[in-house]
Parts: sequence; structure tokens; C-alpha cells
Amino acid sequence: MNVIRQNEQNDNTPTTFIVKLFELVNDEKSKDLICWSREQNRPGFVVLESVQLASTVIPRFFKHSNFSSFVRQLNIYGFHKVDHPLGQCFHHPFFKEGHPELLCKIRRQQPKRAEAENAEMYRSLLQRLEDLQKESVSTTNQLQQLNNMLFSLKLRIDEMEEQMQGMTECLYFINQDENRYGQQQKRNPPSTGITWN
Repeated sequence: MNVIRQNEQNDNTPTTFIVKLFELVNDEKSKDLICWSREQNRPGFVVLESVQLASTVIPRFFKHSNFSSFVRQLNIYGFHKVDHPLGQCFHHPFFKEGHPELLCKIRRQQPKRAEAENAEMYRSLLQRLEDLQKESVSTTNQLQQLNNMLFSLKLRIDEMEEQMQGMTECLYFINQDENRYGQQQKRNPPSTGITWN
């Protein structure tokens, strides 16, 4: 454990989770529940009894007693499950019995799936923004066209109103002339050209 303490003083120090995991796997009191794999083709550590490990040992090293959370943490640090006849075996190329100096090489992995999903979401949002901008330009153009059409329509309506006003005035004067002509006819009836003696 002195090697771990020395490593903690260096810039490349292992994370707390990895240090505690190394201590947990090396803990003599827990060797019936978790231990190093002795098989050459299956390197790593083996969880022999996950339920009891979660309820009695994990809480001594971590702030929980949830085995699923423990496995999730292992996955975050790049550990992989390996088939093993005795239980669940977890392997990492830098997590080796008797080699605490390698622990500083174990780092949290950036979740590639999350990065890919974020990149895809970003591309999707960017595309949607471009679509909205195009729609906005299209809508602005349509509004401008409608505005132009309304302006033209108003000009035509104004023209028609002027024409109707002119026609109304013309009809009024025609009507006035007919009234005057009718009154004149009543006062001076036209002669028929027949004379009566």
C-alpha cells in the first residue's frame, strides 16, 4: 500500500475509486467474496458472492451497498466482464495483482455513445435551426408578396372608387339634365305642326 501512497503524491495519481477497488480486492477479510483470478486466460478479479459483497463489504469501501452501481463504476473505468467458472470476473489491462503502480493508468472513459448521441443531437438541432431560418426567410418573402398584393389591391380599389365617384357624378348630372328637360317639356309642349282653325 506504500506504493499507492507514493503514487498519490505524483501528478499521475490513481482515482479514489481505483485505489479503493485495489484495496478491496486485496483485503484478506473479503477473499471468500472477492479475489484475484488465478487463471492465466482469465485475468482480473472475481466476485464470488455478489449479494453478500454488496451488503457487507462494498459499504466499507464506498458510500453505497448497491452491486449494480459498483458494476457501473467498473464499466466507466473500462473494466470488462470475462466468463469465469467461479463467478463474475472483471478485467482491465492495468488492474493487476501486485502492480499498484499501473493504477494511475486507469482513467474514466468518456462515454462514446453519449458523445455520439450529443453530436447527433447537435447536428439535428443545427439542421432544425437551418430549416427554421429557411422557413423564416420563406415566410418573410411570402409576407412581402402578400403586402405587395394588398398594396396593389388597395390602389385598384382606390381607382375603382374614383371611377365609381365619377360615374355617380355623371349619372347625377344626367339625371339633373333629364329632370330639367322634363320640366321644360311640361311648360313648353312641342308643337305637332297641326293647326286648328
